[in-house]
Amino acid sequence: MRVTSITTIRWLKMMKIKNCVQDSICNRNKCPCADKLRRLLITNPVTSQHEVTINNAIKKETEKYEKCFHS
Repeated sequence: MRVTSITTIRWLKMMKIKNCVQDSICNRNKCPCADKLRRLLITNPVTSQHEVTINNAIKKETEKYEKCFHS
């Protein structure tokens, strides 16, 4: 993995994501919506088309994460 400005930014965004506090939806160890968003943020794209796919998936997961975290 090469260190570039975009990977550094994504790493910092990943570090800011917190687990939701709803115990009924998520178990105490890991919030599934936050975990999936973290994994997407640190995914290294192989091609430019793969990068577009990852960015679209990040947008969708961010919306799910916001609903989960703020509800």
